[in-house]
Amino acid sequence: MLNLDVVKSHLRLSGNTEDTYLQLLLSAARQAAEDYINRKIVDTAEEQGAAENALVLNDKVIIAILMTVGHFYENRESTSTLTIKEVPLTTHYLLNPYRNLTA
Repeated sequence: MLNLDVVKSHLRLSGNTEDTYLQLLLSAARQAAEDYINRKIVDTAEEQGAAENALVLNDKVIIAILMTVGHFYENRESTSTLTIKEVPLTTHYLLNPYRNLTA
């Protein structure tokens, strides 16, 4: 299950002072993944049966969402003075096999 404890572990955070913000980032990252693959992401096979063309959350999708959360957390503004390069194994690489290109 993808929850705040997993997010905090990924970001190497402790405490609960940023929980509300982290939950917002997690929700936005999950929505971004759904937008990219043109499918709803669900937590269980039971939910998958109720939602047409849904994808059950798996390790690759979890990592893609966590990478996006990390990006959102570290880059809170639209601009930066730093030069940032994309890591070769990006979220798109992880999510591409699940894309619904017919939607």
